[in-house]
Amino acid sequence: MRITHRKNRILISLLAWIFLLFPGVSIASTKVGNGGDIMAAFLEETRNTLNQVSYDVITQKKFALCEKVTRLNADEQAYCNLKLKELLPEIGLIMKARPIVPLRIQENEITVDIPGGGKRPVSAITDCGRGGPIKFHFASVKALSLASMFQLLTHEFFHKVPFEGQTCLQDLDTPGPFNEEAGGRRLIDAMAEALTLYAIGSGRLGADLGISDSFSCQIKAADSPFINRSTALSARLFSGEKTSGIYLAGVGNSPHDGECSMESANLDFSVSLKIAIKESGNCENPSNSELRSTTVRLVKSYSSSNPNVPPKAQEILKEKRLPGINPLCNWYIGDSTFSESFLHEPSGIEYAYSLEYLSSKGSQPKYLRYKKLPGPVPYVLK
Repeated sequence: MRITHRKNRILISLLAWIFLLFPGVSIASTKVGNGGDIMAAFLEETRNTLNQVSYDVITQKKFALCEKVTRLNADEQAYCNLKLKELLPEIGLIMKARPIVPLRIQENEITVDIPGGGKRPVSAITDCGRGGPIKFHFASVKALSLASMFQLLTHEFFHKVPFEGQTCLQDLDTPGPFNEEAGGRRLIDAMAEALTLYAIGSGRLGADLGISDSFSCQIKAADSPFINRSTALSARLFSGEKTSGIYLAGVGNSPHDGECSMESANLDFSVSLKIAIKESGNCENPSNSELRSTTVRLVKSYSSSNPNVPPKAQEILKEKRLPGINPLCNWYIGDSTFSESFLHEPSGIEYAYSLEYLSSKGSQPKYLRYKKLPGPVPYVLK
């Protein structure tokens, strides 16, 4: 199996050493759409979040969300809320239907026709109605924030559901008070923005306020003296409208995070150690264990070499929740290293994973998103 660091492709300068040390190694293509690209995982996580948010809004009947879209007038907000109530159950049905709507990534530019002639580039496109995939232009979406990707994907799913007796609502439609040219697009954008604001405020979706956390990752095979070490940087994700003391931190919670991961030699699956640190009390009241927790998961993720076939769902191999634990709080004096092991059954070799919290610092989201660290030299299970 090959040790990888998320978002860090193998450096060309290391190739000679890899082939000398490990002649059986296979190098993954860096082309998008090969089933192993992190963007595919990003999209699937975003789909899952939309499914959860839709379920929350429907079951709690919180359809009056468009008031937060302040650019709308009162009539537009009321109509937006009405259509959210009508369309979200339809999105819920699509999420349950099989086969699922394919989410495809392409390098070629995506354009749409402009009324009167010409074309306009867009980040994503889909067919009207349930049939057909949602296509994403890789260069346009590769650096989107969690909120921006959620809003974009939500916009496209609103094109997949029936609308007032039609197959779908299209961008150039003129529904209700959105009766100007391209009023349909403005309505869909408003509904998608309302759901995005709800997702952030409810903690389903994080907002990066410029704090990064650093963790040391170590993975070691039981029969080897060598330890593969790397550093995982992650953006702390804040939620809540009135306080920054509510956040999610750790490793593997966001597609922009670093990762502590081991990938199979044929790239059909990877196993990752993930840490989710949840804080809801601004690191105050240390004795109240309900205000914070750390959850450690060993997760197996699958890839698909066929772009028309989505990968199998992730498996949680091991999970443990540690209530009252937050190593990021300055009063915490316990162990900051979290460990799990994975047995690779075909070979009988056990791999030991560990993640240790190192430090935190303020930084800009752009730095967090594009910062690249030298990746470790991979090794392969023969």
